[in-house]
Amino acid sequence: YIIVDHYDLDINWENEVRDHCKKIFVIDDLANREHACDILLDHNLKENILKKYINLTPKNCIKLLGPEFALLDSTYNEIQKKIINRKGKIKNILISFAGSDFEGMTLLTLKAFKSLNIKNILIEVIISKFSPSFKEIEELSKNSKNIKIYNYQKTLIPFFARADYAIGGGGMSCLERCCLGLPSTIISLAENQEHVIKILSKKEIIKY
Repeated sequence: YIIVDHYDLDINWENEVRDHCKKIFVIDDLANREHACDILLDHNLKENILKKYINLTPKNCIKLLGPEFALLDSTYNEIQKKIINRKGKIKNILISFAGSDFEGMTLLTLKAFKSLNIKNILIEVIISKFSPSFKEIEELSKNSKNIKIYNYQKTLIPFFARADYAIGGGGMSCLERCCLGLPSTIISLAENQEHVIKILSKKEIIKY
């Protein structure tokens, strides 16, 4: 297999590499160009997703479409069975934007919470030390007993499982939070996230 996961690659590139592999597996979520592939995966929640790729893929292409094919660690399946629906007051909020958060959304969100002067809610923040805002975030939170800063984590499952609410970006983390039933406010960080986030919001699964 050659696995293709790139917005700039399409039917032309795939035809070029066809002679060098048995199968071509494409991961896409834009549905805006043709593919010459044997399997296509788009695991996002979209309106009319079953029709999106009809004219963009070969007739014999196997299409894996929708959240049931989500690229989630199998651990999520086990944890999901143990999650109890969240009720009552919010006691723990998770702030987590993907990667190094070059957009600075973590800092903006944390400043908003600080301005509210809330003492009885624990705020857990996941932010890479390579983020341009990391030092300012550390400085902002150092005198706050209810704000905890964590550097890069291999998995966010423990944080998702114990949080009552989350604030973060779209993309893959949206599916992770939804899988574990974590209510969230989502801020779009990229154009390709917007169509998915808007549908999640329309269905009242998240707040956009």
